[in-house]
Amino acid sequence: MLLSYAEYAKQQSPRKVREIDFLSVLLRNGYRVDPDSPTLVSTSKRIFASPYVDYYPKRTLKRTSPIITISEDSVQHAQNVAAFFNVAHHYDAFSGAAEESLIRNHGNVDGCIMRANHDLHVIRLEAYARMRGSLLYEARDCFIKDTPEQIVEKFGHFFADKVKLGGHVQVSRWISAKYSDTVSNMRENVGASYNHLLEKFKTKANMKSKTGYSYQDTKDMGGRTESVKLTVRGGSASQWIPYDASIEDSFSACQRAWELSLHKANDLHVLQMNLVPIWKAIPNPHKAQAVKIYLEELWKNDLKRVKDHVSRRKEVTLQRAPAQNRGANDSRSKDAQEKKIQIRVRYKKLEKSFSPKPSDTDWTVRYSGSVGKLGKLIKQGKVQIPSTGVIIYSKSKGRYYRLYLVGQDLEKAKVKEQEMQDREQDKVDAHELEHREKANADAKQILRKEQEQAIEHAKKTT
Repeated sequence: MLLSYAEYAKQQSPRKVREIDFLSVLLRNGYRVDPDSPTLVSTSKRIFASPYVDYYPKRTLKRTSPIITISEDSVQHAQNVAAFFNVAHHYDAFSGAAEESLIRNHGNVDGCIMRANHDLHVIRLEAYARMRGSLLYEARDCFIKDTPEQIVEKFGHFFADKVKLGGHVQVSRWISAKYSDTVSNMRENVGASYNHLLEKFKTKANMKSKTGYSYQDTKDMGGRTESVKLTVRGGSASQWIPYDASIEDSFSACQRAWELSLHKANDLHVLQMNLVPIWKAIPNPHKAQAVKIYLEELWKNDLKRVKDHVSRRKEVTLQRAPAQNRGANDSRSKDAQEKKIQIRVRYKKLEKSFSPKPSDTDWTVRYSGSVGKLGKLIKQGKVQIPSTGVIIYSKSKGRYYRLYLVGQDLEKAKVKEQEMQDREQDKVDAHELEHREKANADAKQILRKEQEQAIEHAKKTT
Protein backbone atom coordinates (compact mmCIF):
# COMPACT_ATOMS: atom_id res chain seq x y z
CA MET A 1 0.00 0.00 0.00
CA LEU A 2 1.38 3.39 -0.98
CA LEU A 3 1.44 6.01 1.73
CA SER A 4 0.46 9.59 1.01
CA TYR A 5 3.25 12.13 1.07
CA ALA A 6 2.05 13.52 4.44
CA GLU A 7 1.82 10.04 6.03
CA TYR A 8 5.25 9.06 4.74
CA ALA A 9 6.83 12.32 6.00
CA LYS A 10 5.43 11.74 9.54
CA GLN A 11 7.47 8.54 9.85
CA GLN A 12 10.79 10.23 9.05
CA SER A 13 13.29 12.32 11.01
CA PRO A 14 13.25 16.14 10.57
CA ARG A 15 16.40 16.03 8.46
CA LYS A 16 14.96 13.39 6.19
CA VAL A 17 11.71 15.35 5.87
CA ARG A 18 13.69 18.34 4.61
CA GLU A 19 15.47 16.09 2.12
CA ILE A 20 12.16 14.57 0.97
CA ASP A 21 10.67 18.05 0.52
CA PHE A 22 13.62 19.12 -1.61
CA LEU A 23 13.64 15.94 -3.68
CA SER A 24 9.87 15.95 -4.20
CA VAL A 25 10.06 19.39 -5.78
CA LEU A 26 12.63 18.16 -8.28
CA LEU A 27 10.48 15.16 -9.21
CA ARG A 28 7.40 17.36 -9.69
CA ASN A 29 9.06 19.96 -11.93
CA GLY A 30 9.44 20.16 -15.66
CA TYR A 31 12.88 20.66 -17.24
CA ARG A 32 13.91 22.66 -20.26
CA VAL A 33 17.01 22.53 -22.46
CA ASP A 34 19.19 25.53 -21.48
CA PRO A 35 22.52 26.55 -23.11
CA ASP A 36 23.53 28.54 -20.00
CA SER A 37 23.50 25.47 -17.74
CA PRO A 38 26.68 23.37 -17.36
CA THR A 39 24.53 20.30 -18.02
CA LEU A 40 22.41 22.00 -20.75
CA VAL A 41 19.29 21.40 -18.58
CA SER A 42 17.51 23.72 -16.11
CA THR A 43 14.28 23.67 -14.07
CA SER A 44 10.97 25.01 -15.38
CA LYS A 45 7.49 25.13 -13.76
CA ARG A 46 5.96 22.47 -11.52
CA ILE A 47 3.80 19.89 -13.31
CA PHE A 48 2.74 17.29 -10.71
CA ALA A 49 1.11 17.45 -7.28
CA SER A 50 2.76 15.60 -4.39
CA PRO A 51 0.14 13.32 -2.73
CA TYR A 52 0.35 9.58 -3.35
CA VAL A 53 3.83 9.68 -4.79
CA ASP A 54 6.00 6.91 -3.42
CA TYR A 55 9.42 8.50 -2.76
CA TYR A 56 12.39 6.50 -1.60
CA PRO A 57 15.18 9.03 -1.04
CA LYS A 58 18.43 7.26 -0.29
CA ARG A 59 21.31 9.02 1.47
CA THR A 60 24.52 7.79 -0.10
CA LEU A 61 28.08 8.85 -0.72
CA LYS A 62 29.13 7.60 -4.13
CA ARG A 63 32.54 8.94 -5.07
CA THR A 64 33.44 8.76 -8.73
CA SER A 65 36.82 9.19 -10.36
CA PRO A 66 37.20 12.26 -12.60
CA ILE A 67 35.67 11.59 -16.03
CA ILE A 68 36.93 13.14 -19.27
CA THR A 69 34.39 13.54 -22.08
CA ILE A 70 35.59 14.95 -25.42
CA SER A 71 33.27 15.99 -28.24
CA GLU A 72 34.54 16.81 -31.72
CA ASP A 73 31.61 19.16 -32.38
CA SER A 74 28.22 20.30 -31.06
CA VAL A 75 26.44 17.24 -32.48
CA GLN A 76 28.68 14.84 -30.59
CA HIS A 77 28.36 16.95 -27.43
CA ALA A 78 24.56 16.74 -27.73
CA GLN A 79 24.85 12.94 -28.06
CA ASN A 80 26.98 12.76 -24.90
CA VAL A 81 24.53 14.90 -22.92
CA ALA A 82 21.51 12.90 -24.10
CA ALA A 83 23.18 9.62 -23.15
CA PHE A 84 23.99 11.07 -19.70
CA PHE A 85 20.28 11.80 -19.12
CA ASN A 86 19.16 8.43 -20.56
CA VAL A 87 17.42 9.94 -23.60
CA ALA A 88 20.04 9.03 -26.20
CA HIS A 89 17.43 8.64 -28.95
CA HIS A 90 16.45 12.31 -28.44
CA TYR A 91 19.97 13.73 -28.73
CA ASP A 92 18.74 16.24 -31.33
CA ALA A 93 16.89 18.00 -28.48
CA PHE A 94 20.26 19.19 -27.13
CA SER A 95 22.00 20.07 -30.41
CA GLY A 96 20.79 23.68 -30.55
CA ALA A 97 21.72 24.33 -26.90
CA ALA A 98 25.13 22.70 -27.40
CA GLU A 99 25.82 25.00 -30.35
CA GLU A 100 24.60 28.10 -28.47
CA SER A 101 26.74 27.16 -25.46
CA LEU A 102 29.76 26.85 -27.74
CA ILE A 103 29.23 30.32 -29.23
CA ARG A 104 28.61 31.97 -25.84
CA ASN A 105 31.66 30.45 -24.18
CA HIS A 106 34.18 30.47 -27.04
CA GLY A 107 33.09 33.63 -28.87
CA ASN A 108 33.80 33.85 -32.60
CA VAL A 109 33.74 30.30 -33.99
CA ASP A 110 35.27 30.05 -37.47
CA GLY A 111 36.89 26.61 -37.35
CA CYS A 112 36.57 23.18 -35.74
CA ILE A 113 36.08 23.41 -31.98
CA MET A 114 36.49 20.44 -29.66
CA ARG A 115 34.78 20.53 -26.29
CA ALA A 116 36.42 18.69 -23.38
CA ASN A 117 34.65 18.28 -20.02
CA HIS A 118 36.54 17.07 -16.97
CA ASP A 119 33.86 16.15 -14.40
CA LEU A 120 34.16 15.11 -10.77
CA HIS A 121 30.84 13.97 -9.22
CA VAL A 122 29.98 13.06 -5.63
CA ILE A 123 26.41 11.73 -5.23
CA ARG A 124 24.77 12.29 -1.84
CA LEU A 125 21.05 11.68 -2.40
CA GLU A 126 18.93 9.65 -4.81
CA ALA A 127 15.16 9.59 -5.26
CA TYR A 128 12.72 7.75 -7.51
CA ALA A 129 9.12 8.54 -8.46
CA ARG A 130 7.53 5.09 -8.25
CA MET A 131 4.06 6.50 -8.94
CA ARG A 132 3.17 9.87 -10.40
CA GLY A 133 0.97 12.33 -8.55
CA SER A 134 -1.92 14.05 -10.23
CA LEU A 135 -1.33 17.03 -12.50
CA LEU A 136 -1.50 20.48 -10.95
CA TYR A 137 -4.51 22.51 -12.04
CA GLU A 138 -2.34 24.95 -14.03
CA ALA A 139 -0.63 22.12 -15.90
CA ARG A 140 -3.87 20.22 -16.54
CA ASP A 141 -5.59 23.39 -17.81
CA CYS A 142 -2.60 24.24 -20.02
CA PHE A 143 -2.45 20.72 -21.49
CA ILE A 144 -6.12 21.03 -22.51
CA LYS A 145 -6.35 24.59 -23.82
CA ASP A 146 -2.89 25.73 -24.95
CA THR A 147 -1.02 25.08 -28.16
CA PRO A 148 2.04 22.76 -28.23
CA GLU A 149 4.32 25.81 -28.44
CA GLN A 150 2.72 27.38 -25.35
CA ILE A 151 2.94 24.11 -23.41
CA VAL A 152 6.66 23.80 -24.11
CA GLU A 153 7.22 27.48 -23.30
CA LYS A 154 5.60 27.06 -19.85
CA PHE A 155 6.73 23.60 -18.74
CA GLY A 156 9.82 22.79 -20.80
CA HIS A 157 10.79 19.73 -22.80
CA PHE A 158 11.10 16.94 -20.18
CA PHE A 159 10.23 15.81 -16.67
CA ALA A 160 12.26 13.48 -14.41
CA ASP A 161 11.39 10.13 -12.81
CA LYS A 162 14.74 9.79 -11.04
CA VAL A 163 17.20 12.33 -9.66
CA LYS A 164 20.65 12.20 -8.07
CA LEU A 165 21.96 15.12 -6.02
CA GLY A 166 25.44 15.99 -4.84
CA GLY A 167 28.47 18.09 -5.71
CA HIS A 168 30.10 18.75 -9.06
CA VAL A 169 33.49 20.15 -10.08
CA GLN A 170 33.71 20.72 -13.83
CA VAL A 171 36.49 22.09 -16.01
CA SER A 172 35.05 22.82 -19.48
CA ARG A 173 37.41 23.54 -22.38
CA TRP A 174 36.55 24.78 -25.87
CA ILE A 175 39.63 24.13 -28.02
CA SER A 176 40.30 25.45 -31.53
CA ALA A 177 41.33 22.14 -33.06
CA LYS A 178 43.76 21.49 -35.89
CA TYR A 179 42.58 19.43 -38.84
CA SER A 180 44.75 16.49 -37.76
CA ASP A 181 43.50 16.50 -34.14
CA THR A 182 41.59 13.45 -32.91
CA VAL A 183 39.73 12.64 -29.72
CA SER A 184 42.48 10.23 -28.64
CA ASN A 185 45.40 12.68 -28.87
CA MET A 186 43.35 15.51 -27.33
CA ARG A 187 42.39 13.27 -24.40
CA GLU A 188 46.06 12.96 -23.40
CA ASN A 189 46.63 16.72 -23.55
CA VAL A 190 43.48 17.48 -21.59
CA GLY A 191 44.13 14.86 -18.91
CA ALA A 192 47.74 15.92 -18.36
CA SER A 193 46.94 19.59 -17.70
CA TYR A 194 43.79 19.23 -15.56
CA ASN A 195 45.39 19.47 -12.10
CA HIS A 196 47.46 22.51 -13.05
CA LEU A 197 44.39 24.30 -14.41
CA LEU A 198 42.53 23.62 -11.17
CA GLU A 199 45.40 25.06 -9.12
CA LYS A 200 45.71 28.12 -11.38
CA PHE A 201 42.02 28.99 -11.43
CA LYS A 202 41.41 28.63 -7.69
CA THR A 203 43.45 31.83 -7.19
CA LYS A 204 41.53 33.78 -9.84
CA ALA A 205 38.21 34.20 -8.06
CA ASN A 206 36.64 34.20 -4.62
CA MET A 207 36.10 30.55 -3.71
CA LYS A 208 34.64 31.37 -0.27
CA SER A 209 31.08 31.06 -1.55
CA LYS A 210 29.19 28.22 0.13
CA THR A 211 27.60 27.15 -3.14
CA GLY A 212 30.64 27.50 -5.37
CA TYR A 213 31.48 29.76 -8.26
CA SER A 214 32.26 29.84 -11.95
CA TYR A 215 35.36 31.37 -13.55
CA GLN A 216 36.34 31.60 -17.23
CA ASP A 217 39.59 32.44 -19.05
CA THR A 218 41.25 32.18 -22.47
CA LYS A 219 44.67 30.58 -22.86
CA ASP A 220 46.88 28.62 -25.23
CA MET A 221 47.30 24.83 -25.38
CA GLY A 222 50.08 23.64 -27.67
CA GLY A 223 49.45 26.33 -30.28
CA ARG A 224 45.66 26.00 -30.01
CA THR A 225 43.50 28.75 -28.55
CA GLU A 226 41.11 27.50 -25.89
CA SER A 227 38.48 28.96 -23.58
CA VAL A 228 38.45 27.33 -20.16
CA LYS A 229 35.68 27.51 -17.56
CA LEU A 230 35.85 26.15 -14.01
CA THR A 231 32.53 25.55 -12.21
CA VAL A 232 32.12 24.28 -8.65
CA ARG A 233 28.54 23.39 -7.68
CA GLY A 234 27.48 22.21 -4.25
CA GLY A 235 29.14 22.19 -0.86
CA SER A 236 31.82 24.66 0.15
CA ALA A 237 34.05 25.62 -2.78
CA SER A 238 36.59 27.09 -0.32
CA GLN A 239 37.72 23.52 0.50
CA TRP A 240 39.68 23.61 -2.78
CA ILE A 241 41.73 26.70 -1.80
CA PRO A 242 44.59 24.68 -0.16
CA TYR A 243 45.04 22.56 -3.30
CA ASP A 244 48.68 22.35 -4.48
CA ALA A 245 49.48 20.36 -7.64
CA SER A 246 53.06 19.81 -6.45
CA ILE A 247 51.89 17.80 -3.41
CA GLU A 248 50.96 14.22 -4.22
CA ASP A 249 47.96 13.78 -1.89
CA SER A 250 46.69 17.37 -2.07
CA PHE A 251 43.90 16.60 -4.56
CA SER A 252 42.56 13.68 -2.48
CA ALA A 253 42.68 15.72 0.73
CA CYS A 254 40.79 18.65 -0.80
CA GLN A 255 38.26 16.30 -2.39
CA ARG A 256 37.54 14.61 0.97
CA ALA A 257 37.11 17.99 2.71
CA TRP A 258 34.78 19.19 -0.04
CA GLU A 259 32.74 15.96 0.13
CA LEU A 260 32.23 16.43 3.90
CA SER A 261 30.77 19.88 3.22
CA LEU A 262 28.00 18.28 1.12
CA HIS A 263 25.67 17.60 4.03
CA LYS A 264 22.63 19.90 3.61
CA ALA A 265 20.01 19.09 0.98
CA ASN A 266 19.65 22.71 -0.13
CA ASP A 267 23.43 22.92 -0.70
CA LEU A 268 23.27 20.07 -3.23
CA HIS A 269 22.79 20.29 -6.98
CA VAL A 270 21.13 18.03 -9.52
CA LEU A 271 23.82 15.83 -11.07
CA GLN A 272 21.98 13.12 -12.96
CA MET A 273 18.38 12.53 -14.01
CA ASN A 274 16.31 10.09 -15.98
CA LEU A 275 14.49 12.50 -18.28
CA VAL A 276 11.14 11.71 -19.91
CA PRO A 277 9.71 13.74 -22.85
CA ILE A 278 7.03 16.21 -21.74
CA TRP A 279 4.36 14.72 -24.02
CA LYS A 280 4.27 11.57 -21.83
CA ALA A 281 2.81 13.68 -19.00
CA ILE A 282 -0.19 14.78 -21.13
CA PRO A 283 -3.30 12.58 -20.57
CA ASN A 284 -5.02 13.46 -23.84
CA PRO A 285 -3.40 11.24 -26.53
CA HIS A 286 -4.24 13.67 -29.36
CA LYS A 287 -2.66 16.65 -27.58
CA ALA A 288 0.31 14.48 -26.54
CA GLN A 289 0.84 13.47 -30.18
CA ALA A 290 0.62 17.13 -31.28
CA VAL A 291 3.29 18.16 -28.75
CA LYS A 292 5.49 15.22 -29.81
CA ILE A 293 5.24 16.21 -33.50
CA TYR A 294 5.95 19.86 -32.68
CA LEU A 295 9.06 19.08 -30.60
CA GLU A 296 10.48 16.45 -32.94
CA GLU A 297 10.16 18.86 -35.87
CA LEU A 298 11.79 21.64 -33.82
CA TRP A 299 14.65 19.37 -32.79
CA LYS A 300 15.08 18.07 -36.33
CA ASN A 301 15.48 21.63 -37.66
CA ASP A 302 17.94 22.48 -34.86
CA LEU A 303 20.04 19.43 -35.69
CA LYS A 304 20.09 20.28 -39.42
CA ARG A 305 21.17 23.86 -38.67
CA VAL A 306 23.93 22.70 -36.30
CA LYS A 307 25.22 20.12 -38.80
CA ASP A 308 25.46 22.89 -41.43
CA HIS A 309 27.53 24.98 -39.00
CA VAL A 310 29.78 22.02 -38.25
CA SER A 311 30.32 21.33 -41.97
CA ARG A 312 31.27 24.96 -42.64
CA ARG A 313 33.76 24.94 -39.77
CA LYS A 314 35.37 21.79 -41.10
CA GLU A 315 35.76 23.41 -44.51
CA VAL A 316 37.48 26.40 -42.87
CA THR A 317 39.77 24.08 -40.90
CA LEU A 318 40.52 22.07 -44.05
CA GLN A 319 41.57 25.27 -45.85
CA ARG A 320 43.98 26.02 -43.01
CA ALA A 321 45.35 22.46 -43.01
CA PRO A 322 48.28 23.13 -45.42
CA ALA A 323 49.65 25.77 -43.05
CA GLN A 324 49.19 23.45 -40.10
CA ASN A 325 50.85 20.60 -41.98
CA ARG A 326 54.10 22.58 -41.90
CA GLY A 327 54.21 21.98 -38.15
CA ALA A 328 56.21 19.24 -36.48
CA ASN A 329 53.17 17.07 -35.74
CA ASP A 330 52.19 16.95 -39.43
CA SER A 331 55.64 16.39 -40.96
CA ARG A 332 54.61 12.97 -42.31
CA SER A 333 51.76 14.50 -44.33
CA LYS A 334 54.10 17.21 -45.66
CA ASP A 335 56.72 14.68 -46.78
CA ALA A 336 54.06 12.63 -48.53
CA GLN A 337 52.84 15.67 -50.46
CA GLU A 338 56.33 16.77 -51.51
CA LYS A 339 57.46 13.32 -52.60
CA LYS A 340 54.03 12.31 -53.96
CA ILE A 341 54.12 9.06 -52.02
CA GLN A 342 50.85 7.13 -51.80
CA ILE A 343 50.33 6.26 -48.13
CA ARG A 344 49.05 2.71 -47.80
CA VAL A 345 45.56 2.40 -46.31
CA ARG A 346 43.61 -0.77 -45.69
CA TYR A 347 39.80 -0.89 -45.71
CA LYS A 348 37.97 -3.45 -43.55
CA LYS A 349 34.23 -3.98 -44.07
CA LEU A 350 32.53 -4.51 -40.70
CA GLU A 351 29.40 -6.52 -39.96
CA LYS A 352 25.99 -4.90 -40.44
CA SER A 353 25.32 -5.41 -36.73
CA PHE A 354 28.54 -3.61 -35.71
CA SER A 355 28.05 -0.95 -33.02
CA PRO A 356 30.85 1.57 -32.20
CA LYS A 357 32.57 1.26 -28.83
CA PRO A 358 33.77 4.23 -26.72
CA SER A 359 37.36 3.36 -27.67
CA ASP A 360 36.62 3.63 -31.42
CA THR A 361 37.48 6.84 -33.27
CA ASP A 362 34.36 7.57 -35.33
CA TRP A 363 34.83 10.04 -38.20
CA THR A 364 31.40 9.58 -39.80
CA VAL A 365 30.24 13.13 -39.07
CA ARG A 366 33.58 14.70 -39.96
CA TYR A 367 33.53 13.24 -43.50
CA SER A 368 29.74 13.02 -44.00
CA GLY A 369 29.80 9.22 -44.31
CA SER A 370 32.09 9.20 -47.40
CA VAL A 371 34.58 6.34 -47.07
CA GLY A 372 36.12 7.07 -50.49
CA LYS A 373 36.74 10.74 -49.69
CA LEU A 374 38.45 9.93 -46.38
CA GLY A 375 40.61 7.20 -47.93
CA LYS A 376 41.72 9.53 -50.73
CA LEU A 377 42.71 12.29 -48.30
CA ILE A 378 44.71 9.82 -46.18
CA LYS A 379 46.58 8.47 -49.23
CA GLN A 380 47.43 12.01 -50.35
CA GLY A 381 48.84 12.80 -46.93
CA LYS A 382 46.26 15.53 -46.28
CA VAL A 383 44.81 13.74 -43.26
CA GLN A 384 46.69 11.97 -40.50
CA ILE A 385 44.82 9.19 -38.66
CA PRO A 386 45.82 7.57 -35.34
CA SER A 387 47.76 4.31 -35.42
CA THR A 388 44.70 2.47 -34.10
CA GLY A 389 42.75 3.50 -37.20
CA VAL A 390 39.31 5.09 -37.54
CA ILE A 391 35.79 3.89 -38.32
CA ILE A 392 33.28 5.56 -40.64
CA TYR A 393 29.68 4.69 -41.50
CA SER A 394 29.17 4.58 -45.28
CA LYS A 395 25.86 6.18 -46.23
CA SER A 396 25.85 4.47 -49.64
CA LYS A 397 26.63 0.96 -48.31
CA GLY A 398 24.74 1.24 -45.02
CA ARG A 399 27.52 -0.22 -42.88
CA TYR A 400 30.71 0.70 -40.99
CA TYR A 401 34.22 0.45 -42.43
CA ARG A 402 37.49 0.51 -40.53
CA LEU A 403 40.44 2.34 -42.14
CA TYR A 404 43.97 1.84 -40.87
CA LEU A 405 47.56 2.21 -41.99
CA VAL A 406 49.77 -0.74 -42.90
CA GLY A 407 53.48 -1.50 -43.19
CA GLN A 408 56.02 1.30 -42.68
CA ASP A 409 53.32 3.98 -42.59
CA LEU A 410 51.82 2.35 -39.50
CA GLU A 411 55.21 2.21 -37.78
CA LYS A 412 55.87 5.87 -38.60
CA ALA A 413 52.49 6.84 -37.18
CA LYS A 414 53.24 4.99 -33.93
CA VAL A 415 56.62 6.69 -33.64
CA LYS A 416 55.07 10.12 -34.19
CA GLU A 417 52.37 9.49 -31.59
CA GLN A 418 54.98 8.32 -29.07
CA GLU A 419 57.12 11.40 -29.75
CA MET A 420 54.11 13.64 -29.14
CA GLN A 421 53.31 11.83 -25.89
CA ASP A 422 56.92 12.18 -24.75
CA ARG A 423 56.93 15.93 -25.49
CA GLU A 424 53.71 16.45 -23.55
CA GLN A 425 55.03 14.41 -20.62
CA ASP A 426 58.28 16.43 -20.62
CA LYS A 427 56.22 19.63 -20.34
CA VAL A 428 54.22 18.22 -17.43
CA ASP A 429 57.39 16.99 -15.66
CA ALA A 430 59.07 20.38 -16.09
CA HIS A 431 56.02 22.15 -14.69
CA GLU A 432 55.86 19.82 -11.68
CA LEU A 433 59.60 20.28 -11.02
CA GLU A 434 59.19 24.04 -11.10
CA HIS A 435 56.36 23.82 -8.55
CA ARG A 436 58.37 21.58 -6.23
CA GLU A 437 61.41 23.88 -6.36
CA LYS A 438 59.27 26.90 -5.59
CA ALA A 439 57.58 25.10 -2.67
CA ASN A 440 61.00 24.07 -1.26
CA ALA A 441 62.32 27.62 -1.60
CA ASP A 442 59.27 29.03 0.20
CA ALA A 443 59.64 26.46 2.99
CA LYS A 444 63.33 27.35 3.47
CA GLN A 445 62.52 31.05 3.59
CA ILE A 446 59.84 30.49 6.26
CA LEU A 447 62.24 28.34 8.30
CA ARG A 448 64.97 30.99 8.06
CA LYS A 449 62.59 33.70 9.28
CA GLU A 450 61.48 31.54 12.21
CA GLN A 451 65.13 30.95 13.19
CA GLU A 452 65.89 34.68 13.02
CA GLN A 453 62.85 35.46 15.17
CA ALA A 454 63.94 32.83 17.71
CA ILE A 455 67.44 34.37 17.90
CA GLU A 456 66.01 37.87 18.37
CA HIS A 457 63.68 36.63 21.10
CA ALA A 458 66.58 34.90 22.89
CA LYS A 459 68.67 38.11 22.80
CA LYS A 460 65.81 40.15 24.28
CA THR A 461 65.22 37.71 27.13
CA THR A 462 68.94 37.67 28.10
